[in-house]
Amino acid sequence: MNRSICCRLIALAMLIFDPFAIADHEDNLISVHDDNITLVNDLIVIGGQSGNGRCGQADCPSIASLSSVGKGTSKAVGALGGRIDQARGSSNKQFSIISRLPKKGGSAGADSGDFSPWSPFLVADTSDTDHRQTERTQAYNQDTHIGMLGMDFRARRNLIIGATVNHMRSETVIAEQGGSADSDTNILGIHTSSYWGNTFVDGLITHGEIDIDLVRNSSTGSYATETEGKFHSAEVTVGHFFGSEQVTLTPSLRAFHIRGELDDFEETALIGGGGALAYNTQHFESLNLRAALQFDYVFLTDFGTVTPRLYVAYYHEFSDAQAAGTKSGLKQFSDKPEQNYGAARFSLALQLPRGVAAFVSLERAFEHYQMDQESLALGCRVEL
Repeated sequence: MNRSICCRLIALAMLIFDPFAIADHEDNLISVHDDNITLVNDLIVIGGQSGNGRCGQADCPSIASLSSVGKGTSKAVGALGGRIDQARGSSNKQFSIISRLPKKGGSAGADSGDFSPWSPFLVADTSDTDHRQTERTQAYNQDTHIGMLGMDFRARRNLIIGATVNHMRSETVIAEQGGSADSDTNILGIHTSSYWGNTFVDGLITHGEIDIDLVRNSSTGSYATETEGKFHSAEVTVGHFFGSEQVTLTPSLRAFHIRGELDDFEETALIGGGGALAYNTQHFESLNLRAALQFDYVFLTDFGTVTPRLYVAYYHEFSDAQAAGTKSGLKQFSDKPEQNYGAARFSLALQLPRGVAAFVSLERAFEHYQMDQESLALGCRVEL
């Protein structure tokens, strides 16, 4: 009797002060069911529900599917500013340095130093992500493809404003036939760049709309659902480029924040029918700082300029774990995002006559212990 009263008092205190609180010092969660209080390794059950499995198993809420949408969207949107910068080529940040280089002749119109105010560009980006199995999240593979159409307008010689429309297609397969998450995302972005000598400030804000198809497989059956989401993001980059003859070194620091939500939804049974779940609105967020260093070497040729670039970045993530909650009171947390990791990129940029530019780049994450990620991007730009 005394044990029952104590258990109920502890459970009541938890519900009053924080019904989904982390209960110990090792990021474990508490399950309250009748008179029992049990650590269940990141799965919390409130109000008479009980968990069928540990985190990382298919019987848990589809945290792998939901977190893959949030993480994938955050990383893809966080890369948009860099793709805009790559598409601009040498006609923007480096125009003052290139204009001081010796000219190669009439055919090297790319180094003439004359710029049109209007400059459309096109970028295609594809990435492959392998997320490792953890105690909280199942392993999954994610393929993401992004198409970007943008326009720059040089309002003044030291000020550029522009806009992009982007479409992203993401396909995620959960390991061990755990299910899938496919999404289509439309993104509108507004960007600006200002220059003071060799110092620059870049800004980008975006708004996106997501359509998601989810499939969750478990021991009780297979369940599908459709839902929608939206997000907004903002980033600011400050940098300075140092140039000597054909060599440019560019350190920069960026702050990035994205916040979004997925609408509440209910699963429909494809096979079985006793384990369909109804989910509350899900939220995702990322806040990170990036310190980067880029090394460029410009080769002057008879047809324009060729610029190999080596880019290395270090990221620090401030956001916390993502949670998936059902309307029945069950809530599961994903892993905390990797706090510190890096990325390296090698690219080749061409600046051709008549204001035409193109680039291709290969980027890879490193020191990221939760996943492996590689991306390939290519783009072109023309001055009207």
